[in-house]
Amino acid sequence: PTEGPFSENHFQKVAEPGRVSESGSSLSNVIDMEQTLESDSVGKWLGVTLESAEPVQLSMMIGEQHTNFYGTTHGGVVFSLADVAMSLAANAEVRAVAIDAHIVFQAASRPGDRLRVAVEQMSTSRRLGSCRATVDGPAGQIASFTGTCYRPPS
Repeated sequence: PTEGPFSENHFQKVAEPGRVSESGSSLSNVIDMEQTLESDSVGKWLGVTLESAEPVQLSMMIGEQHTNFYGTTHGGVVFSLADVAMSLAANAEVRAVAIDAHIVFQAASRPGDRLRVAVEQMSTSRRLGSCRATVDGPAGQIASFTGTCYRPPS
């Protein structure tokens, strides 16, 4: 396809000859995470910023527009932050699309809090990859997230 998440146009390559990831793989075909995040409408709406590309770490500031009727951060916002982070991590070296995700909420956050998410790739195979993420607020961890991604043939 010429457009969408599986198009070559969507994945800008970063050529850094000789650079090697922590897993030992070459990073010569890595997506430009800043550009990819900029093209993510949900990430933009949330106000997500890239703090680190390896490992993937994102953050966002919680505003009134992100709250539920209790005045705390809506769970869907926390989930979306973790999902955006997983998407960037899963697509760092190959194309991938989420097929499963799960979140456990451990604490609340409120407007004015900065949330940070860090993603760790747990395993990868030819067709599947799994990630784990933690979402932290000012007082510590607020959520644990796991996800599985399908890695279609190129």
